[in-house]
Amino acid sequence: MRKELPHFHIENCIGGNQDWFRDLVMRVGGCAAVTACDLCIVMALNGYSDSLIPFDCGDLSREHFLEFGKIMKPYLHPRLSGITKLETYTEGMESYLRDNTDMADRLHMDAVPGSISCEEAQECVCRQIDGGLPVVFLLLKHQDSRFNEYEWHWFLLNGYDDGGDSMLVQAVTYGESEWMDFPSLWNTGKDLRGGMVLVHP
Repeated sequence: MRKELPHFHIENCIGGNQDWFRDLVMRVGGCAAVTACDLCIVMALNGYSDSLIPFDCGDLSREHFLEFGKIMKPYLHPRLSGITKLETYTEGMESYLRDNTDMADRLHMDAVPGSISCEEAQECVCRQIDGGLPVVFLLLKHQDSRFNEYEWHWFLLNGYDDGGDSMLVQAVTYGESEWMDFPSLWNTGKDLRGGMVLVHP
């Protein structure tokens, strides 16, 4: 069965695009903040709360997204080594929710380490997406060159397809989407594995 969540579009991009930022620091290292902006927009569009984003849901534009990125940047600010810990992401998101929204006490975030089994990880992905929200994913190092463009990067998983021999997931980043084999993505073959952040109402 294939399950693909509705996602927002700006111009010809699915979700926001990190390449839009004029700020070099955000353009090069702002993937965590960009992913947080995408997640908040999706939640707002799904009726969680208008306070999640600093503009009207019906008025999505590139300029509004860039302004949102500036607001999110202090909470998940780019740094030399990148944001490599799931807890840094959850703490930044919780601070943003507390300072800017009415959802701080109504959303819970779980950090799922990359050390759990692929079977457990697949169950987490399916449960989260079946619940109507994308998965926040962090990939650090990977032995497979097919994932070179996703290394040291935060992005969203917006869908899954478990109808074949191996589960596929839809990765969304840089304004594009790609279906990829989840066991291959999860089993990195490296000690620095990353993991996932799940959001629960």
